[in-house]
Amino acid sequence: MTVPEGYNHKATSESFNGEERAALYYSDTEGNYLLVLGNPKYEALFDLVYLSKTQLELLVHAGKDVLDDLSHL
Repeated sequence: MTVPEGYNHKATSESFNGEERAALYYSDTEGNYLLVLGNPKYEALFDLVYLSKTQLELLVHAGKDVLDDLSHL
């Protein structure tokens, strides 16, 4: 998977077993974020999602709500 030119790495998180990964990149020229999701074993199976700052904030907030709901399990 190749990150488009102009996007700088901001953060990466991996699952404990290393089979899943999420990475965030930011472009000063585009003014948006690139979320890369996938499994490092299968480079062709990565998903790219372009997000504005507001969309990224909403995603984090919604994800936190979902995880909070699952905490009782």
